[in-house]
Amino acid sequence: SGMSTSNPDGIYTVADTPPELIGGLQALHANVVYPDQAYQAGIQGRVYVQFVVDESGRARDLTIAKGLPMGCNEAAIRAVELSRFRPGTVDGRAVKVRHTVFVNFTIE
Repeated sequence: SGMSTSNPDGIYTVADTPPELIGGLQALHANVVYPDQAYQAGIQGRVYVQFVVDESGRARDLTIAKGLPMGCNEAAIRAVELSRFRPGTVDGRAVKVRHTVFVNFTIE
């Protein structure tokens, strides 16, 4: 489709259907281990993780787009690595798509 654009290494920024987090943000947050140090210090907020969802629905090349201190970034990356996605598609086939999710760190 005309909307889909990929860079030289075949990674799309826009796909016909974007990657979908299986189980949604709830499933992602179930994988988050709040770092003790951050919890004790009252660190709260969102960590934005940017990555590529590959054709098998796994997160690759994870980087922090916007982070928090005291281990929160690492905890967010681990949670995304443990998550599974429905791969994005272009013309009905699975492709690599750049994707961003946020992980909330909130003290109840």
